[in-house]
Amino acid sequence: MLTMQREVFQEMEDDALISACFKPLIQTYKEINSEGLDLANFYHKMTSGQQALFIFRTYYSHVIESVQELYWWSAFFMAQEPRWAALNEKMREIEDLEFVALLQDVEAMLRSRNHPVLLTDFPCVSRDDLDLDTELRDFFQSAYERLTQITVRTNKFLVALIRNSPDSFVKWS
Repeated sequence: MLTMQREVFQEMEDDALISACFKPLIQTYKEINSEGLDLANFYHKMTSGQQALFIFRTYYSHVIESVQELYWWSAFFMAQEPRWAALNEKMREIEDLEFVALLQDVEAMLRSRNHPVLLTDFPCVSRDDLDLDTELRDFFQSAYERLTQITVRTNKFLVALIRNSPDSFVKWS
């Protein structure tokens, strides 16, 4: 958990606050992952707010890079059902229904293309798939435009979550 002075917390810009609260979570995740330890246990030990921040930011930090990344990482998350379910669940909890609708549309498109539902089948997914399938590419280009608009609000939901329940994210110094 992040250690911070109340004054610093209160004066911090929204984007900086999200980054500051996410940093210890992702660092711990990387350490646990590199040691081959139980990631699910790590996730379940977080507060509900930390879970929302963590699952959103781990998805968002990849998919915001490009249309191809939105496609590939969405398929990757979907092939890990607990991860995809957690993303949907936490976005519902923070009442970001536009983001949930986007996720549902992405899932429907991927399922219509018989995308892998298991990580073991995932190697057949390639970022180049969009070059080979015009309908898929057009869908993900449109979805990416929606993503860039919707996530401005998603970040505001997360900032409000952090500011309204700081004890779930910050230990005061």
